Amino acid sequence: MKHAGAIYEALTSAGIPAQIVGKQGLLQIPDIAELVAYLRVIHEPAANPSWVRILTGMRYRLGNRDLMHLGQRARAIATNANDRRADTWQEQLANASQGTDWVDLIALEDAIVDPGSAPLSDAAHERIAVLREEVRRLRRYAGLPLADLLRVVVRETGLDIELAASDRAVDRGRRAAVEQFIELASNFESLEQSQSLSAFLQWLSDADQLDNSVQIQPTLRRDAVNIMTIHAAKGLQRDVIALPAMYEGSFPSLRSDGTWPKSATS
Repeated sequence: MKHAGAIYEALTSAGIPAQIVGKQGLLQIPDIAELVAYLRVIHEPAANPSWVRILTGMRYRLGNRDLMHLGQRARAIATNANDRRADTWQEQLANASQGTDWVDLIALEDAIVDPGSAPLSDAAHERIAVLREEVRRLRRYAGLPLADLLRVVVRETGLDIELAASDRAVDRGRRAAVEQFIELASNFESLEQSQSLSAFLQWLSDADQLDNSVQIQPTLRRDAVNIMTIHAAKGLQRDVIALPAMYEGSFPSLRSDGTWPKSATS
């Protein structure tokens, strides 16, 4: 499903409704990727890539210059904190020998909480303040069951209103994807017997495990392009089938099959 996200975005940007069939593909849909980013910043303040995704997404739209200044502010905070912890070169050397590096301590959230005198634009200051308060509210719900927490995130971020305001086929597909993701979280809780946000995020990060255990059963849509693997499409019948990325090295893949023996002498 390497190309699924790009294909989905190209189709929906052109106004063509589409859905990605399967869990791995589901996570490539922009709305779902942003929901996952919110879950990560709720759970882990130092989830820098997730902060960046939210800040540069359609809701907050921070530009590169403001993002650069925010990063510099976070680095300055981390550097000052490290200086307070290790006042002498001997202490700094001891930290380094133990694998502690001040670069590893940089957290973008520090700059979001305290932008200080960073030369941010007025719009960036306003948007960062809104995001700071939004995440503070969401963290109050971190102990909820996963499906309930996701519904709160959808509500608090305004995604539910955005999707409900349109009856376009493209947006109906977006609503269906969000519901599928909530179903996935609910099934994870039931089958794994865990409501742990940490465990769910770890499970989402494990690409191999996504093909096992917890399942969702999406309904193939007649009013949309259904994007799926050849394996998932086996046995299905459609009037029109398109096979993208049909070039040497991509399909069939030249990736190694691992350690499976190739002959009787292997």
